[in-house]
Amino acid sequence: MTIILYAYLAITAVIAARAAWDMVFRLDDFDWRFGDIWWAFFFMLLLWPLLLLKPLSLMKLLRSPFTPIDSSSPNLAARERELYQLGKNPPPCGKTVRFHSHEGAQEDAGALLTFPAEAVEEALVATTGGVCDPDILLWINRRQPDLEVTDVPKPWWRFRYIAANLIEKGYGVVQCKACGQRTPGSALRKETISVIGHGIARWGCNCGAVLLSIDTVHIR
Repeated sequence: MTIILYAYLAITAVIAARAAWDMVFRLDDFDWRFGDIWWAFFFMLLLWPLLLLKPLSLMKLLRSPFTPIDSSSPNLAARERELYQLGKNPPPCGKTVRFHSHEGAQEDAGALLTFPAEAVEEALVATTGGVCDPDILLWINRRQPDLEVTDVPKPWWRFRYIAANLIEKGYGVVQCKACGQRTPGSALRKETISVIGHGIARWGCNCGAVLLSIDTVHIR
């Protein structure tokens, strides 16, 4: 029993030392601002024995204590870091921008939405209360006339709200991923759903696929 206790304390000390090293030398401002570092620290010290059933997960914990064991789980710090770096160094922008909407787990769910960059700029500047996203506006303002079509960077998922605004104004062409049909934004059919304080607006294709959806109202 004493050997087991000493082994537990020894492994706990190793994990604590490894985590402390990461906290001092590896974690950045985004990790501390958007990650529950102290909670994760004490959680791993108390519950690491549960990982004995999964030796590979335990080894991963020892190598990188603050990396999520489940890679599919959301990482807010990584997302905010990526958005910050994207805002500082945006990719080239052409005279037409294309947004990939994803409306489900399947690859053919959603659509390719293309808009003139000038229309996107007008929509951003005309937003009530000022510019809704300065990083996207900066990207649009730096557009290069010699580039035809450029994709909206994937981290800018909120571009779907700009796309919805443009469709409402009749801009853009939407290509369904399910059937390949191309439809002008002004010809898309819109459906609004409200369920107990939660509203969803979505635009669909003639084949029945959902092309784009946004939250409209969320009352708690």
